[in-house]
Amino acid sequence: MKIRYFLQSKAVLFWSTFFPESYKKFSIKGTIEKNDLPASNTSKPLNSANVALLTSSGVHLNSDRPFDVESDGDYTFRIIPAHSSDQELTATHLYYDTKTAKKDISIVFPLQTLKEIQKDGMIGSVSNLNIGVNGGTLKPEPHEDTATQVAQKLKEGKVDILLLTPG
Repeated sequence: MKIRYFLQSKAVLFWSTFFPESYKKFSIKGTIEKNDLPASNTSKPLNSANVALLTSSGVHLNSDRPFDVESDGDYTFRIIPAHSSDQELTATHLYYDTKTAKKDISIVFPLQTLKEIQKDGMIGSVSNLNIGVNGGTLKPEPHEDTATQVAQKLKEGKVDILLLTPG
């Protein structure tokens, strides 16, 4: 890892550990309140819904190209099939310490839990289009293209419910 990004990552981890209150001002940065949006736009019963996960924690398959943490942002996404085991997954992210997530990926990407919920009959199916993105990016504009691509894939995959998990 380039020294610049290594130092930047360590500085962010230090700051977030010792000054967590300083991040409050960023929690709604760039958002616009929209009260006219429905809480849910699916009429399908939960026990027949196709459910997918989307995480900004940088989760991807071990066999995938890791997210680029040595640039100003990696705005790509990775598809994680439903049959993936936790051992087949890892996390690449600059702005949180991924050691714990790599030991137990379910803390940021609860795919196995979702499969258990499906076995219990609470949801219809777990989608093969689970998505990992790297949330450690600073420019909002490139996300528009990525979001459009992801939304199209989820639509094509007939995903009824998308659960978001942060990093």
